[in-house]
Amino acid sequence: TVTVTHEDACTVAYIVDGKYVKLEAVENIDGSYSFTAPDGVENVTLLVIGDYDADGVLTEEDAYSLRNAILGKETLNDTPEFVYDVNGDQKITALDLALISAAAQRLIRLG
Repeated sequence: TVTVTHEDACTVAYIVDGKYVKLEAVENIDGSYSFTAPDGVENVTLLVIGDYDADGVLTEEDAYSLRNAILGKETLNDTPEFVYDVNGDQKITALDLALISAAAQRLIRLG
């Protein structure tokens, strides 16, 4: 079990046969989240939602890169698609991009 407290929305995943498998989050009373991997999984990865360059920080550059990928101007990177599917509809659309951009802007204002 991994417990996460992060200022940005995030998820935890592990890799099986070269593909990421997202773990379900359980909210704890203190506002943190716990993710429990199945037996036998030894390595997990923390993924910040919308973090295109996977540097652990959500920025407007992440939103810009995702925009270009949605428009076909660049190839979507190796980050699992569920990292960009903010609204959970199994598609990466302009709505997800708007939500990521708004979150990045909020962080800029707070920073």
